[in-house]
Amino acid sequence: MDLAKRLTAAGELIAYVAEAPVFHHHQESWTQVRRRFEREALALRSILPEVYLSRFDVLRYVAASFWGDWAAARRLGVTSTSRFDMLRYRWNQFLGSYRGNHENRRLSQAAKERFFYPQINEKAAQDDWLRPLRRTSPHESQQSEG
Repeated sequence: MDLAKRLTAAGELIAYVAEAPVFHHHQESWTQVRRRFEREALALRSILPEVYLSRFDVLRYVAASFWGDWAAARRLGVTSTSRFDMLRYRWNQFLGSYRGNHENRRLSQAAKERFFYPQINEKAAQDDWLRPLRRTSPHESQQSEG
């Protein structure tokens, strides 16, 4: 968001490409989903402080998003996610966004640990492809002259 704001302020254009593939894999509890969106809303406040999320917005967005999710799943024949889980996801998404948008207190050290270093559940820890990859430092990737 910050990059997009700076680019558009400089007269550049941002484009959405619907065909671009995106894969998200989250094995989170509902509390972790809510906290993820709370963190994103906290960040958004510093990027776009004029964005305000009211309680009415939360209810409206939960209903509209749930309806869109349900309609898309029905149209595409997706049966792997229940309607109840779709609703729970959207509720936690927008409740977290509301809380982050209205957060006025300083985060305690314990809260910072909980927000920025959430516990990884056992199933996610077993997924080999989710383990962080070791990135080489810029100096390691340079070839020596000679």
